[in-house]
Amino acid sequence: MFSKNYPSDDTIVAIATANGKGAIGIIRISGRNAFQIAEKLCNKNVSKWNSHTIHLSSFYDNKRPIDQGLVLKFDSPNTYTGEDVIELNCHGSPLILNLILNTCIQLGARLASPGEFTFRAFINGKLDLSQAEAVSDVINAENEVSLQNSLKHLKGGFSKSIDKLKGELIHFASLIELELDFGEEDVEFADRSQLLSKINELISEINYLVNSFKTGNAITKGIPVAIVGKPNAGKSSLLNTLLNDDRAIVSDIAGTTRDTIEELFNIKGVAFRLIDTAGIRISTDQIEQIGIEKAFSKIKSADIILYLIDAEKFDLSEIEYFFEQNQSASNQIIFCINKIDLMPENKLSEIRQILKIKKDYNSILISCHLRESIEQLKIMLTADINHKLENNNHVLTNSRHYNSLIQTNEHLIKCQAAIEQSNSHDMLAEDLRMALHHLSEITGDISNDDLLENIFRNFCIGK
Repeated sequence: MFSKNYPSDDTIVAIATANGKGAIGIIRISGRNAFQIAEKLCNKNVSKWNSHTIHLSSFYDNKRPIDQGLVLKFDSPNTYTGEDVIELNCHGSPLILNLILNTCIQLGARLASPGEFTFRAFINGKLDLSQAEAVSDVINAENEVSLQNSLKHLKGGFSKSIDKLKGELIHFASLIELELDFGEEDVEFADRSQLLSKINELISEINYLVNSFKTGNAITKGIPVAIVGKPNAGKSSLLNTLLNDDRAIVSDIAGTTRDTIEELFNIKGVAFRLIDTAGIRISTDQIEQIGIEKAFSKIKSADIILYLIDAEKFDLSEIEYFFEQNQSASNQIIFCINKIDLMPENKLSEIRQILKIKKDYNSILISCHLRESIEQLKIMLTADINHKLENNNHVLTNSRHYNSLIQTNEHLIKCQAAIEQSNSHDMLAEDLRMALHHLSEITGDISNDDLLENIFRNFCIGK
């Protein structure tokens, strides 16, 4: 059992700053003996200090000075862990940090395990389980949008949504349970039409969260953008232009790109995973054929497709064919007419007029060589994801939450059928119980020790 492996009556200590040298290092102590350990370490009456105060002190190992720094004192329960907490700010030398850490251990503290401070915050009711997971997400966020979404979860916005769903279910579930107590009298305390209406509403709300998971997964890992088109359309040039780096080989020789090239690219806090693919054409070269097959695979998995067309070889039928073959609800296609710097204005006007008539096609005229309309293309790339984020208060990023919501909906759908088919109270009550069970798993009201261990062991030590 996770809580038995790490008993809550121990006082724990850990270095809270990253490995390596730095200007400042932080050591965190939490538990019932935190103040006594700090008193012996600092040779000061720490217990008498007011809560949430900072004091200058020297740190000693058996009266031998180790360092001088700041001591921050926090009285329970108004602390991160809900316990008495001491934070020591010292010089960021690994030698000093380890000397202080070892002294704290000699004085009775135990070295904390990964995530144990946050685990204590969870068991002491300072955070629910989804908020605890958000702590890790904040630390591991690799782009601004992912960070902001994780901060929303940390502040409890997502938890409030789950609690609201649970509260509505609990009301009806309690009425159904009451009916079971009066089973022989065949009474109904829960209005079935109201219950069915509420279940339909809950399924809709949960589906809304479930559907946001794809967006959440994309902003966490980077939105996949496949750059495709015929050979020499300028795919590698576009990759290099967006990255502002000569990442891909650019050549007039057709078939230069024979494998996919992937690079992360950031636009105003949104991460994109750019994928340069082999030119799509009929080829007898076995290696190039493999690259073309990979290109088609990336097209299917990409959220956004940038289809490049050489302006000098512009043909509307090429756009129409690709659009018909690849349009789907999960793909956004942007047709990029490239190399406009090589075209006379009258020819460009003709292309613009054709594309203006065909409003179904999301298109833009660009020049990678002169960087013309590249900023406008970036705006087009971020428009869809910004719209989704603006219209979603809570974007799901955690696969555990996703699976719990899927299971919740499965039981709610069974509740629908039970009401519509006038099934027994027992069947309806059981599915309501299971729906509540899976919702409660998200916030940790119901959790098992294996789950807790799996979540917290992935945290960094000191958090």
